[in-house]
Amino acid sequence: MALASDPSRLNKRISFGTTVPKENGNGIAVNSADSNFQESFSLWCGIWNKSLAEKFAVAGTEHDSDITVIIRHNTAVYKSLLAQIDSVTYRVISDQPDESPSPVSFDLLTLRKVTK
Repeated sequence: MALASDPSRLNKRISFGTTVPKENGNGIAVNSADSNFQESFSLWCGIWNKSLAEKFAVAGTEHDSDITVIIRHNTAVYKSLLAQIDSVTYRVISDQPDESPSPVSFDLLTLRKVTK
């Protein structure tokens, strides 16, 4: 991976966690898009730029606005987690681990913005 050879490009902080349901007026816990994000852990990440061919391949599909980030390999990251970058909440939809035997490996995560 080209980006993996330059760790200084891991220049954004990404937080992983889940949502905590809010209580409605009747005291009932309601899990909705505006629930509170509760951070479990955070890592450094870098934005992975898509190639022109990748952009054309997803144009007009549900994956059009997905972003890809690179992180150092971490087994605590899994698809059901939420992620936050710059106060914007995303859902992890894909984790592509680096299968190389290198002692320092990286994962590519595909994130989809959570809409209300």
